[in-house]
Amino acid sequence: MSGPSSARARLARTPPPPRERVPVDAVSFLTVFIVLLFGVPTDHTVIALGSLGSPALLWAILGGLWWCWSQLQRSAPEGRSGFTPVRITALLYLGAVAVSFVGAMFRGLPSTESSPADTGLVRTVAWIGLVLLVSDGVPSYDRLLVLVRRITLAGALLALLGLAQFVTGQSLLDWISIPGFSPSDDTSLQVRSGFTRPPGTASHPLEYGYVLATVMPLALTLALWDAARARLARWVPVVLIVGAAALAVSRSTIVGLAVGVLVLLATWTARMRAIAIVVVVGVVAGVYFLVPGMVGAIASLFGGLDGSDSSASSRIGSYDLVLQFVSRSPVIGRGVGTFLPEYRILDNQLLQSLIEIGVLGVLALLVMSVTVALTAMFARTGTAIERRMGHGIAAAVAVGTVLLGTFDVFSFPMATGLYFLVLGLGGAHYRLRTVPPVVV
Repeated sequence: MSGPSSARARLARTPPPPRERVPVDAVSFLTVFIVLLFGVPTDHTVIALGSLGSPALLWAILGGLWWCWSQLQRSAPEGRSGFTPVRITALLYLGAVAVSFVGAMFRGLPSTESSPADTGLVRTVAWIGLVLLVSDGVPSYDRLLVLVRRITLAGALLALLGLAQFVTGQSLLDWISIPGFSPSDDTSLQVRSGFTRPPGTASHPLEYGYVLATVMPLALTLALWDAARARLARWVPVVLIVGAAALAVSRSTIVGLAVGVLVLLATWTARMRAIAIVVVVGVVAGVYFLVPGMVGAIASLFGGLDGSDSSASSRIGSYDLVLQFVSRSPVIGRGVGTFLPEYRILDNQLLQSLIEIGVLGVLALLVMSVTVALTAMFARTGTAIERRMGHGIAAAVAVGTVLLGTFDVFSFPMATGLYFLVLGLGGAHYRLRTVPPVVV
C-alpha cells in the first residue's frame, strides 16, 4: 500500500501544466506602437531621420509593410472580406493624397517645399498602413477588446502625468534622455489664464487635450459595459481622463469631450442620460470648488470667440489667406506637406488639408471618417460589450474628426497616430461583426 508520502512524491514528480501562451499577433505589435506613441515624448525623435524620426511613425511604417507582405502571401482570394468600406475609403484617401503629390511634382516645387512634400507622402502611407493593419489584423473580438483596454490604460497614464504636471508646475520629463534621440529643447510649461497647461508626453497642450478627448469615449464604454473586469479597474481611467481634460484649459478639449458624450448619449437609455447629466453637473461643480477660477477661465475661452481672444482672432483672420491658396489649385491642392508653418499656422487641419490636397482630398478624408463611424455604430450586433464598443469607437472617431477643425492635428504625431489608430479600430469592429477575418 502506498501511503501519503508516496502520493506526495508522485505529485512532486508531476510537471505543472503548461502556461497558456499569449498569442503574438497584430495586437501584440500594436501594443508596442501604443507604448511608443504615448510613452516616448513626441519631441524625442531619431536624429538621423529628421522629421521622419518619430518612433511611433517608424513602427507604423513597419506595420504597413507587414500588412503588404501578408497580402502578397495569401494563397486564396479574399472575397467579400477584401472590400470592407473602411479599406476602400482608406485607399481612396491615400489615392487622393498621391494624386495631389504627383500634381505638385509636375508643377514643380521650391526647394523648401520638396522635402516636406516627400515626408508628407511617407507619413500618409504609414498612417494608412496602420489603419489597414488594425482593420485586417486583429484576429478576434476578444483581442480587439484587449487592444482598446491598452489604449485606455495608456490614456489614463498620460492623464495622470498631466495631473502631476498641473499640480507641480513642472514637466517631469527632464530626466528622459534616449541615446540617438534628439533631446527636449524646452521643458517649460505653458500658462493660460493663470493656470498651467500640462502637455503630458505630447508636444503641445492642444495635442494632449485632443488625445484625452478621443480616448474618453473608449474608456467610458469600457467602464459601463466591460463587466469581465473589476469596477475599480474600469472607472479609474475615466476619472483620470475626465479630470485631466477638464484642467487642460483648452476649448478644443472641452468641445471634444462634449462631442463624445453627445454621441454616446444617443445610444443610452433615458435613465442613463439623466444620470449622465447629473454626473456632468457634478464634475463642473467639483472643478469649480477644487480649482477656484478654472470654470471661469474655461468660460472666458468661449466668450473670446467674438474676436477678443488672440487665438480665435488668428484662426478667423486666416480665411482670406486660405482662399488665396485654394483658388490656385482647388481640386487636388498644392501638394501634401507643402503649406509650411512659416507661411501661416492655421490651427485648422481641414483648412490646411484643403490647401494641400484640395477638395478631392478633404472629401476623401471626411468620407473615410464618416464611413468608419457609421459602420462601427451600425455593424451587425453581437454581445452587449461588442455592440456598445462599436458605439464607443464611433464616438471616438467623431471626436477626432470634429477636432480636425479646431487645430492642425496632422502636425502633431501623437494626435495623428491616435486618429488613424481609432479609424483602424472601427475597421476591425466592422470586419469582426460582419465578415470572416483577414489573417495578418
